[in-house]
Amino acid sequence: MSFTDNNFDNFITLEDEMYVISEKNSIWKINHEDLTAIEKTDITNVASVNAATSHPHIGEDGTIYNIGSSVMTGMKYHVFKTPPKGNKGQSALQSTTMLSTISSSYTTCLSYYHSFGLSENYILLVEQPCLINTLKMAASGIVGYCFKDIMDWYPDKKAIFRLIDRKTGSEIKTKYVTKAFFFFHHINTYEEDGHLVTDVLGYTNPNVLDILFLDKIRLGKTPNTVQAGFTRFVLPLSTVRIYCVY
Repeated sequence: MSFTDNNFDNFITLEDEMYVISEKNSIWKINHEDLTAIEKTDITNVASVNAATSHPHIGEDGTIYNIGSSVMTGMKYHVFKTPPKGNKGQSALQSTTMLSTISSSYTTCLSYYHSFGLSENYILLVEQPCLINTLKMAASGIVGYCFKDIMDWYPDKKAIFRLIDRKTGSEIKTKYVTKAFFFFHHINTYEEDGHLVTDVLGYTNPNVLDILFLDKIRLGKTPNTVQAGFTRFVLPLSTVRIYCVY
């Protein structure tokens, strides 16, 4: 499957440069005065990921954190970070480094994720049971699948919350699970009284994807049956190995 380079989700600034980004492996540097495209960069050459989220986070020191996926050496998620200023002789983008790599909970699939959480000490990745089927992805060039066609929903599987230490890049052994839900956006993630609190705009299923096609968007109507709800999860930062949240 080849992704479009039409980036429209978000923008970031690196030093004095502005980039538009989406969930793909390409980003565009643009002129911040007239928004014309200047140069396309394949982040596979920068961070060794095939795709990344549309919503990176900016740390207290200006470091930009993001999560991407790769499939060539197994189903893996990678946390990478870009400094506010480049190393000697390099741009900030060229100075991107890998902080952590963790394997998917599924052998042949990756969880779909549009955003992630960042607190003072942790990076939060939620593996929701809306899975990217890499076998379908490999066949998409022949069959003609769109991106939604390669996503499989498993309502009987759990959503898995995975925490990564921001300083060491090590994954916390405790895994938190809850009933299946679908979401695009984290609202907030923070630590309080020995707990990690994360808020998301959650759906009971991924049916919202069906109304995001252009022909549906142009109708200008959103069915009342497809509404996101504010959902809060409170994760105790204790030593238990598996913890259920509801």
